[in-house]
Amino acid sequence: ALSQVLWAAAVFRLRLPTDWRQEWSNCALKCSSTFSGPALAHSLWALAQLGGSPPSEELMSALLKRAKLILPTMSCMELSMLVSALARLQYRPPDAWLKVFVSQAKNRIPAFYNEDFGLTIWSLACLGVPLDATWLHAFEAECGRKWWSMSFEGLSLTVWGLAQYGYRPEEQEWWLGFWNQSDSRWEGATAGQLCLMTVALAELVKTAPSRSWQQNLVRALQLKLKKPSTSDKLGALMLKQAASLGAIDKQLPDSAWLNGVLLETARRWGFARTLSARW
Repeated sequence: ALSQVLWAAAVFRLRLPTDWRQEWSNCALKCSSTFSGPALAHSLWALAQLGGSPPSEELMSALLKRAKLILPTMSCMELSMLVSALARLQYRPPDAWLKVFVSQAKNRIPAFYNEDFGLTIWSLACLGVPLDATWLHAFEAECGRKWWSMSFEGLSLTVWGLAQYGYRPEEQEWWLGFWNQSDSRWEGATAGQLCLMTVALAELVKTAPSRSWQQNLVRALQLKLKKPSTSDKLGALMLKQAASLGAIDKQLPDSAWLNGVLLETARRWGFARTLSARW
Protein backbone atom coordinates (compact mmCIF):
# COMPACT_ATOMS: atom_id res chain seq x y z
CA ALA A 1 0.00 0.00 0.00
CA LEU A 2 2.85 2.40 0.78
CA SER A 3 4.41 1.95 -2.63
CA GLN A 4 1.06 2.19 -4.41
CA VAL A 5 0.05 5.48 -2.84
CA LEU A 6 3.44 7.06 -3.62
CA TRP A 7 3.36 5.69 -7.16
CA ALA A 8 -0.12 7.13 -7.70
CA ALA A 9 1.03 10.53 -6.43
CA ALA A 10 3.93 10.45 -8.91
CA VAL A 11 1.72 9.38 -11.82
CA PHE A 12 -0.69 12.26 -11.15
CA ARG A 13 2.25 14.63 -10.55
CA LEU A 14 0.94 15.73 -7.17
CA ARG A 15 2.92 18.24 -5.11
CA LEU A 16 3.23 16.49 -1.78
CA PRO A 17 3.78 18.50 1.42
CA THR A 18 7.12 18.00 3.12
CA ASP A 19 5.54 16.57 6.25
CA TRP A 20 3.56 14.05 4.15
CA ARG A 21 6.72 12.84 2.45
CA GLN A 22 8.53 12.63 5.75
CA GLU A 23 5.75 10.54 7.25
CA TRP A 24 5.81 8.25 4.22
CA SER A 25 9.58 7.84 4.58
CA ASN A 26 9.25 7.00 8.27
CA CYS A 27 6.64 4.33 7.56
CA ALA A 28 8.64 2.92 4.64
CA LEU A 29 11.75 2.72 6.80
CA LYS A 30 9.92 0.70 9.44
CA CYS A 31 8.63 -1.90 6.99
CA SER A 32 11.36 -1.83 4.32
CA SER A 33 12.31 -5.43 5.13
CA THR A 34 8.90 -6.57 3.84
CA PHE A 35 8.95 -4.73 0.50
CA SER A 36 8.41 -6.90 -2.57
CA GLY A 37 10.20 -6.39 -5.90
CA PRO A 38 7.35 -4.37 -7.40
CA ALA A 39 7.05 -2.28 -4.22
CA LEU A 40 10.76 -1.42 -4.27
CA ALA A 41 10.82 -0.59 -7.96
CA HIS A 42 7.66 1.53 -7.84
CA SER A 43 8.70 3.35 -4.67
CA LEU A 44 12.12 4.35 -5.99
CA TRP A 45 10.67 5.29 -9.37
CA ALA A 46 8.10 7.50 -7.63
CA LEU A 47 10.73 9.16 -5.45
CA ALA A 48 12.73 10.01 -8.57
CA GLN A 49 9.65 11.20 -10.45
CA LEU A 50 8.42 13.44 -7.64
CA GLY A 51 11.74 15.27 -7.33
CA GLY A 52 12.26 17.74 -4.52
CA SER A 53 14.42 16.86 -1.54
CA PRO A 54 16.32 13.60 -2.04
CA PRO A 55 15.41 10.62 0.16
CA SER A 56 17.43 10.24 3.35
CA GLU A 57 20.54 8.10 3.35
CA GLU A 58 18.92 5.93 6.01
CA LEU A 59 15.89 5.20 3.83
CA MET A 60 17.96 4.54 0.71
CA SER A 61 20.26 2.18 2.57
CA ALA A 62 17.30 0.25 3.96
CA LEU A 63 15.60 -0.04 0.57
CA LEU A 64 18.80 -1.15 -1.16
CA LYS A 65 19.52 -3.67 1.58
CA ARG A 66 16.14 -5.21 0.92
CA ALA A 67 16.67 -5.04 -2.85
CA LYS A 68 19.98 -6.88 -2.62
CA LEU A 69 18.25 -9.78 -0.91
CA ILE A 70 15.48 -10.14 -3.48
CA LEU A 71 17.22 -9.14 -6.74
CA PRO A 72 17.08 -12.75 -8.00
CA THR A 73 13.28 -12.71 -7.70
CA MET A 74 12.73 -9.36 -9.43
CA SER A 75 11.53 -9.19 -13.02
CA CYS A 76 13.56 -7.54 -15.77
CA MET A 77 11.16 -4.61 -15.76
CA GLU A 78 11.59 -4.17 -12.00
CA LEU A 79 15.38 -4.33 -12.30
CA SER A 80 15.47 -1.69 -15.04
CA MET A 81 12.99 0.52 -13.18
CA LEU A 82 15.05 0.20 -10.00
CA VAL A 83 18.40 1.11 -11.52
CA SER A 84 16.94 3.93 -13.63
CA ALA A 85 15.42 5.45 -10.49
CA LEU A 86 18.84 5.35 -8.82
CA ALA A 87 20.36 7.10 -11.84
CA ARG A 88 17.69 9.80 -11.85
CA LEU A 89 18.13 10.29 -8.10
CA GLN A 90 21.90 10.49 -8.76
CA TYR A 91 22.34 7.96 -5.98
CA ARG A 92 25.23 5.57 -6.52
CA PRO A 93 25.01 2.47 -4.30
CA PRO A 94 28.16 0.89 -2.83
CA ASP A 95 30.36 -1.07 -5.23
CA ALA A 96 29.44 -4.36 -3.57
CA TRP A 97 25.74 -3.72 -4.22
CA LEU A 98 26.38 -2.72 -7.81
CA LYS A 99 28.46 -5.84 -8.40
CA VAL A 100 25.51 -8.01 -7.35
CA PHE A 101 23.12 -5.99 -9.52
CA VAL A 102 25.36 -6.22 -12.59
CA SER A 103 25.65 -9.98 -12.12
CA GLN A 104 21.88 -10.38 -11.83
CA ALA A 105 21.28 -8.14 -14.85
CA LYS A 106 23.71 -10.21 -16.94
CA ASN A 107 21.81 -13.39 -16.04
CA ARG A 108 18.57 -11.74 -17.17
CA ILE A 109 19.78 -10.23 -20.45
CA PRO A 110 18.24 -13.05 -22.53
CA ALA A 111 14.85 -12.09 -21.07
CA PHE A 112 15.27 -8.32 -21.61
CA TYR A 113 12.51 -6.71 -23.63
CA ASN A 114 11.40 -3.29 -24.73
CA GLU A 115 12.71 -0.56 -22.40
CA ASP A 116 14.79 -2.96 -20.28
CA PHE A 117 17.73 -2.50 -22.65
CA GLY A 118 17.88 1.28 -22.81
CA LEU A 119 17.05 1.97 -19.17
CA THR A 120 19.60 -0.52 -17.87
CA ILE A 121 22.62 0.49 -19.99
CA TRP A 122 21.80 4.21 -19.69
CA SER A 123 21.47 3.98 -15.91
CA LEU A 124 24.66 1.99 -15.39
CA ALA A 125 26.56 4.45 -17.56
CA CYS A 126 25.15 7.45 -15.67
CA LEU A 127 26.16 5.84 -12.36
CA GLY A 128 29.66 5.12 -13.64
CA VAL A 129 29.37 1.37 -13.15
CA PRO A 130 32.14 -0.61 -14.92
CA LEU A 131 31.01 -3.36 -17.30
CA ASP A 132 33.33 -5.96 -18.78
CA ALA A 133 33.45 -6.98 -22.44
CA THR A 134 31.58 -10.23 -21.77
CA TRP A 135 28.63 -8.35 -20.26
CA LEU A 136 28.57 -5.83 -23.08
CA HIS A 137 28.82 -8.51 -25.77
CA ALA A 138 25.86 -10.41 -24.31
CA PHE A 139 23.91 -7.15 -24.13
CA GLU A 140 24.78 -6.22 -27.72
CA ALA A 141 23.75 -9.63 -29.05
CA GLU A 142 20.36 -9.57 -27.34
CA CYS A 143 19.71 -6.01 -28.53
CA GLY A 144 20.29 -7.18 -32.08
CA ARG A 145 17.55 -9.77 -31.67
CA LYS A 146 15.01 -7.39 -30.15
CA TRP A 147 15.33 -3.99 -31.78
CA TRP A 148 11.73 -4.42 -32.88
CA SER A 149 10.55 -4.32 -29.25
CA MET A 150 12.08 -0.91 -28.43
CA SER A 151 10.64 2.58 -28.63
CA PHE A 152 12.69 5.42 -30.10
CA GLU A 153 13.64 6.41 -26.56
CA GLY A 154 14.84 2.88 -25.86
CA LEU A 155 16.92 2.89 -29.04
CA SER A 156 18.52 6.23 -28.19
CA LEU A 157 19.28 5.29 -24.58
CA THR A 158 20.82 2.01 -25.74
CA VAL A 159 23.27 3.47 -28.24
CA TRP A 160 24.17 6.32 -25.87
CA GLY A 161 24.92 3.84 -23.10
CA LEU A 162 27.12 1.74 -25.39
CA ALA A 163 28.95 4.89 -26.50
CA GLN A 164 29.78 5.77 -22.88
CA TYR A 165 31.51 2.41 -22.54
CA GLY A 166 33.39 2.89 -25.80
CA TYR A 167 31.75 -0.28 -27.09
CA ARG A 168 31.26 -0.21 -30.85
CA PRO A 169 29.27 -3.14 -32.31
CA GLU A 170 30.87 -4.43 -35.51
CA GLU A 171 28.23 -6.75 -36.96
CA GLN A 172 26.63 -5.32 -40.10
CA GLU A 173 23.39 -7.14 -39.32
CA TRP A 174 23.25 -5.49 -35.88
CA TRP A 175 23.45 -2.05 -37.43
CA LEU A 176 21.01 -2.92 -40.18
CA GLY A 177 18.43 -3.83 -37.56
CA PHE A 178 19.07 -0.59 -35.71
CA TRP A 179 18.76 1.58 -38.84
CA ASN A 180 15.57 -0.16 -39.94
CA GLN A 181 13.81 0.06 -36.59
CA SER A 182 14.83 3.64 -35.78
CA ASP A 183 13.85 4.75 -39.29
CA SER A 184 10.26 3.70 -38.60
CA ARG A 185 9.94 5.67 -35.35
CA TRP A 186 10.78 9.31 -36.16
CA GLU A 187 7.26 10.54 -35.55
CA GLY A 188 7.27 9.54 -31.89
CA ALA A 189 10.74 10.89 -31.13
CA THR A 190 11.31 13.90 -28.89
CA ALA A 191 13.98 16.53 -29.42
CA GLY A 192 15.98 15.16 -26.50
CA GLN A 193 15.86 11.60 -27.82
CA LEU A 194 16.91 12.70 -31.30
CA CYS A 195 19.88 14.66 -29.96
CA LEU A 196 20.91 11.89 -27.58
CA MET A 197 20.93 9.38 -30.44
CA THR A 198 22.81 11.73 -32.76
CA VAL A 199 25.55 12.44 -30.22
CA ALA A 200 25.89 8.73 -29.45
CA LEU A 201 26.08 7.70 -33.11
CA ALA A 202 28.82 10.26 -33.70
CA GLU A 203 30.91 8.17 -31.29
CA LEU A 204 29.88 4.78 -32.66
CA VAL A 205 29.44 4.80 -36.43
CA LYS A 206 32.28 3.81 -38.70
CA THR A 207 30.11 3.52 -41.79
CA ALA A 208 27.51 6.24 -42.22
CA PRO A 209 23.86 5.16 -42.46
CA SER A 210 22.00 5.44 -45.75
CA ARG A 211 21.36 8.82 -47.28
CA SER A 212 17.62 8.42 -46.76
CA TRP A 213 18.11 7.63 -43.04
CA GLN A 214 20.26 10.73 -42.59
CA GLN A 215 17.73 12.87 -44.42
CA ASN A 216 14.99 11.58 -42.14
CA LEU A 217 17.13 12.38 -39.09
CA VAL A 218 17.78 15.93 -40.29
CA ARG A 219 14.08 16.41 -41.07
CA ALA A 220 13.15 15.22 -37.58
CA LEU A 221 15.72 17.53 -35.97
CA GLN A 222 14.38 20.46 -37.94
CA LEU A 223 10.83 19.71 -36.84
CA LYS A 224 11.47 18.87 -33.18
CA LEU A 225 14.19 21.36 -32.24
CA LYS A 226 13.48 25.02 -31.61
CA LYS A 227 15.35 26.98 -34.25
CA PRO A 228 18.30 28.83 -32.64
CA SER A 229 18.92 32.49 -33.35
CA THR A 230 22.19 31.67 -35.13
CA SER A 231 23.72 28.49 -36.52
CA ASP A 232 26.61 28.85 -34.05
CA LYS A 233 24.22 27.85 -31.28
CA LEU A 234 23.09 24.61 -32.90
CA GLY A 235 25.80 22.46 -31.29
CA ALA A 236 25.08 23.85 -27.82
CA LEU A 237 21.36 23.32 -28.39
CA MET A 238 21.96 19.68 -29.27
CA LEU A 239 24.02 19.13 -26.12
CA LYS A 240 21.37 20.82 -23.98
CA GLN A 241 18.62 18.64 -25.40
CA ALA A 242 20.70 15.48 -24.91
CA ALA A 243 21.39 16.55 -21.32
CA SER A 244 17.63 16.64 -20.68
CA LEU A 245 17.80 12.84 -20.83
CA GLY A 246 20.75 12.67 -18.47
CA ALA A 247 23.56 12.81 -21.00
CA ILE A 248 26.86 13.76 -19.41
CA ASP A 249 28.64 14.88 -22.60
CA LYS A 250 30.39 18.22 -22.16
CA GLN A 251 31.16 18.78 -25.83
CA LEU A 252 30.18 17.35 -29.16
CA PRO A 253 32.33 14.50 -30.50
CA ASP A 254 34.80 15.36 -33.26
CA SER A 255 32.94 13.63 -36.07
CA ALA A 256 32.74 14.39 -39.78
CA TRP A 257 29.39 12.57 -39.89
CA LEU A 258 27.96 14.72 -37.07
CA ASN A 259 29.30 17.86 -38.70
CA GLY A 260 27.43 16.90 -41.85
CA VAL A 261 24.19 16.39 -39.91
CA LEU A 262 24.53 19.79 -38.24
CA LEU A 263 25.39 21.45 -41.54
CA GLU A 264 22.36 20.01 -43.29
CA THR A 265 20.07 20.93 -40.38
CA ALA A 266 21.39 24.50 -40.46
CA ARG A 267 20.80 24.71 -44.21
CA ARG A 268 17.22 23.52 -43.83
CA TRP A 269 16.66 26.38 -41.41
CA GLY A 270 18.06 28.82 -43.94
CA PHE A 271 21.44 29.40 -42.32
CA ALA A 272 24.56 29.75 -44.46
CA ARG A 273 27.30 27.47 -43.16
CA THR A 274 30.54 26.03 -44.49
CA LEU A 275 32.04 22.69 -43.65
CA SER A 276 35.18 24.40 -42.38
CA ALA A 277 33.27 26.36 -39.74
CA ARG A 278 33.39 25.20 -36.13
CA TRP A 279 30.28 24.31 -34.16
